[in-house]
Amino acid sequence: MVTFIIKVFLESIHFTALPESASIILIGAIGGVIYVLASPEGTTVSLLEFDPEIFFLLLIPPIIYESGYFLQKDLFFDNLSTILLYAVVGTLLNTVTVGALLYGFESLFLPPLSFLECLTFASLISAVDPVAVLAIFSESHVNDTLNVLVFGESVLNDAVSIVIFGLFRDLSLAESVDPYIAGLAIVRFLYVALVGMLIGILFGMFVSFFTKYTEEIHVMEPLIVFVMGLASYIIAEIISASGIVAILFCGMVASHYVEANISKKSHITIKYLLQSLAGVADTIIFIELGFNTALYVGGAVPESLFYLWDPVFLVLTIVIILPVRFIYVFILTDIANRSRIQKIHMKDQFIMGYGGLRGAIAFALAFALPEEISAKGVFLTTTLAVIWFTVFIQGGTIKYLLKFLDIDLAGEKGEGLAAGVLTRPFSHITEAIKTIAGGSYGVFGWRHFWHDVDRTFSKLLVRKLKANEADLIQAITSIKKRQINNISDTSNIEVPPPPASCLSSSPSVSSSNLRNWIVSCKPLAQWEYLKATLERERPL
Repeated sequence: MVTFIIKVFLESIHFTALPESASIILIGAIGGVIYVLASPEGTTVSLLEFDPEIFFLLLIPPIIYESGYFLQKDLFFDNLSTILLYAVVGTLLNTVTVGALLYGFESLFLPPLSFLECLTFASLISAVDPVAVLAIFSESHVNDTLNVLVFGESVLNDAVSIVIFGLFRDLSLAESVDPYIAGLAIVRFLYVALVGMLIGILFGMFVSFFTKYTEEIHVMEPLIVFVMGLASYIIAEIISASGIVAILFCGMVASHYVEANISKKSHITIKYLLQSLAGVADTIIFIELGFNTALYVGGAVPESLFYLWDPVFLVLTIVIILPVRFIYVFILTDIANRSRIQKIHMKDQFIMGYGGLRGAIAFALAFALPEEISAKGVFLTTTLAVIWFTVFIQGGTIKYLLKFLDIDLAGEKGEGLAAGVLTRPFSHITEAIKTIAGGSYGVFGWRHFWHDVDRTFSKLLVRKLKANEADLIQAITSIKKRQINNISDTSNIEVPPPPASCLSSSPSVSSSNLRNWIVSCKPLAQWEYLKATLERERPL
């Protein structure tokens, strides 16, 4: 309660010297210091430690579900190949490189570390937390491309890191690892990721199908969305798949179709319910992080400090993870830019590398390490130190770095009429030539394919439009055709008569107030779907 009061106070005075996550960590640390000072000598903290199951059943799912549900899907899928390159290939390369480099200095560390233990730690420390960076991005209004690349990479990176962590954790606990065991581990990795994704997609379709028939019982819609998301996580965990991947894809699929079925009130309820739960989970994790830091530094733990703090391991970890992330961001971006129309500039790449903060997911994974791993204490305290360093040093300075590098802001540099009109046709022409020449599908070819798939599933998962909704789509379509035929004409545009329930009765609506006219006819949630439907239906 105290934490939320302080958060409200800091928001009211527009405190921006530190990221919100850094402020919450400080609050937790202050609480930990008070506990250490007030506790009798020799008291340990075993009764206050969280069960790892609490993290992965109650705290992590809301964070991932909210991220998937409110993903900027248009921009996300426009940049999907680049995001997958960063999140999947980049995370794998980062994990293996960091683990190998740490193992190269194994003789300098206090506890003996095996190669698999180094890979286990590297997998958890590769999980990045976008909360602090995205809050700063939102405040600074950075361009949409940079924003979605950082957000998309971090969301998928969390899921990939958790799956890789589980793989290396299990291998490190095995008595011996031979080629047969390694092969089974790879098969299990594919099973965990792919089956989790399949379960998430299926549950996303289930919740979409259910909300198709809730027009008369809107009060059930938020409950269905929340319960089905949690159910996808639980079912995936029961069959030993990735619950994190499942709930991520459940949110992504559900939001695409559910928003077309639910009412405006349900849309608002779902929005604030998921965002509130994710915010509470983030806050609890960061408080626990700050609290544990004070306890470990203060010595109020059962183990000896000799086995909990390893300065050499800590310093080497920070020295290694920063340049490794920068190197792979630059390399992978160079590969991505070869096929991108809108190139990612060097200064944006630098911000992406610098914005790789560690946070809730890394701490939760470190906390969930099994006791059989002898270096768990060192891994946990090093993770705490890395989070403090990245959140306070990198997160606290990235705002000034954005200004220093003069990062493009949203809407600051318009693409111009020619770029807006001609980019897509030229892309289609290029792809048509490539296809005629015997090449494979390109970006727009796959987009056509997925639009066809989406239309098919929309018939099954989305309720049919009512007469007045069909009129709205017809109105928008006629206006867009007129704008395409005469893009410079901003005069009044004839549209079909609006439904009787609308506030405006005039059949002539100017393009400037068209949105207000439509919003007055239909709730916000349905307007958003109509807009998305039009985007899917228009020729590419």
